[in-house]
Order: sequence, then structure tokens, then C-alpha cells
Amino acid sequence: MDYYKELILNIENKIKNGDLKQASSLIEAELALPYVPKDVLKKLNELKSNLVLETKVERLSDEEIVEYLKGDGYHQLIAVDYLDKLNLRDYYDICQDYLKSDGFVNAKVLLVESLIKQEISDEYFLIKDEVEYTFIPRYAMLVEESLGYRECLKLLSDYYLKEPSYYLMAKDLLYKECFLYLPLSYDEDEASILANRITSYLDEILNK
Repeated sequence: MDYYKELILNIENKIKNGDLKQASSLIEAELALPYVPKDVLKKLNELKSNLVLETKVERLSDEEIVEYLKGDGYHQLIAVDYLDKLNLRDYYDICQDYLKSDGFVNAKVLLVESLIKQEISDEYFLIKDEVEYTFIPRYAMLVEESLGYRECLKLLSDYYLKEPSYYLMAKDLLYKECFLYLPLSYDEDEASILANRITSYLDEILNK
């Protein structure tokens, strides 16, 4: 399977699994490149348009937000995306109840990311993969701010210097790894271990 077929399949699978933000990130990253084949460009723009339609919600009441957060992964993502546009300081109870629930982990981490972006000073309790966390969003770092992420990105760039398409896949894997690690972040001295894990995985599936 060539790079573009794998890319489209990856995006479609992410949409199917409710991982809408990562699907959007992959689309935007590819569209930002200097060259994209005409047929691939058309398909990416179609996926982008469909993604916008799927996630567009005009208004949700507090009760509807809560109901969405109790629904399937897709509805949880819609609710979290809607909350991201609000002042989360006014929705502490709703956010806290959801973070303590057994909700869809990708949606919960997206909400954590929104809380970090808004630099909320309240303490939150999170249950993720049966592990309990206590964190204050304003003291947590976004993925792009993490020293471990930045250093690992450099290592991956060097490793895949002559294989830009592989680097993009590695970058996607790195972002997902660090994103799902929120509210924690990797330190700079963990970058080499993280890079080795990602390159070993890619080398194996790509039969390098």
C-alpha cells in the first residue's frame, strides 16, 4: 500500500472511530504540504467538508451536553468540541463529572486539552485507563509545549531525513502518544526512548 492510500485509509478509520480531531489534523497537515496529487487533494477536501458537517452543532443546552457526554464516543466528541468553545470556568461540575466517568478516553483527553488551553486554575480529578490523576490545567502543558515532544520530533526528523513520508507518519504517532498522555507530559530525557519506540514500530510495519 502506498503512502497516500494508507493516509486516506488512516483518516477514514479515525473518523469512523470518532477520533475527529486527529482526522482533521492529518487532513490539514497534508493540505499544508507544497505538493499533493490532484486526486488525493480532491479526496482530502471531500473528507474535510464531511468532517465539518459532522461536527457542526449550533447550540446545546446544559442538559443536552450532559446527555451527549453519556452517549457513544461520537456524541461525546461532539459535546467536548462544543464545550471547547465555551468558558469552561462556568462548566466545572459538568467537566468534573465527565472526567470521573468511564467515558471515551479520546474525548476525555480532548476536554483536558481544552482546560489546559483556557488555563483553568481549579483542580480536577481524572480517571483514564483505570488510573486516577489529579491536575490543575494551568500548570499542565499542551503537547506542542512539551520538551519531550519537541526533542523527540528532532530525533525523528533526523532519523527519517531522507524519508519525509515516513517522518509524517512518525510525527502523527508521536503526537497521538503525547496527546493521550495528557495531563502528563514527557520530559526531554525521555525523548530518545519515545523516539526509539516509534521508529521500531514503524520500521516493523513498513518492513524496513
